Amino acid sequence: MATHYIPKTIRTANMPMSEPAVIPGRRPAAAVPFVTIAQQAGAESADLPRRLAERLTARDGGGDGGTWLSWDEELIDKVSADSHIPADVIQSLETSGHSWLDDLLGGIAGRTDEVTVFHRVSETVRRLAETGRAILVGHGSNYLTRGLPGGLHIRLYAPQDVRVEHVARRFDLTPPAALKHMRQLDRERAAFFSRFFPGQPLVPELFSAELNTAALDEQQVVEAILAMMPYAR
Repeated sequence: MATHYIPKTIRTANMPMSEPAVIPGRRPAAAVPFVTIAQQAGAESADLPRRLAERLTARDGGGDGGTWLSWDEELIDKVSADSHIPADVIQSLETSGHSWLDDLLGGIAGRTDEVTVFHRVSETVRRLAETGRAILVGHGSNYLTRGLPGGLHIRLYAPQDVRVEHVARRFDLTPPAALKHMRQLDRERAAFFSRFFPGQPLVPELFSAELNTAALDEQQVVEAILAMMPYAR
């Protein structure tokens, strides 16, 4: 029986790809392939979702429902168009740092509150995952789709010094300023998970694999994910 080589820079969790959800009154979703990608600040790979979608589409033959789509900025645009919520409000969901009191006061003032935005995002994420052949980036997509079969959940990480270097280059900052900015991004993302997924820490067991982008370039990350992906039926 053939086995796939797993590079040492990939950490895999000793767990099934996904866990069955028990939702009263709802039929179990059919197993369709999809990917979620969570990324540490500074460990991102900007072109990865698009390149992965292209490779998976080529592998699965494309056409007749075989086309894979990536949903990063595109997810924000879709939620904005479908729900008539400004894109910048959706974009700030993971970085706003608002408390429940801010949401209450914002609702009184007529602003779209974070809970409403989050529900729109979560509905869209699950619908795309249930449709299949979707690559979902960020916005807690790994949490939102855990009960759906067919998912491969990936986390990209890197050592702090590499992350700082990437943030400095991306935002044209000095290393000290980049470190400060990166830590702020980490705090904001941690606050997002704490608000909407309380009691569910972001641990390795949530993922099918963790990939070190300091040791693997973008092409190697794509190849590693492809090696773990089952062929679509």
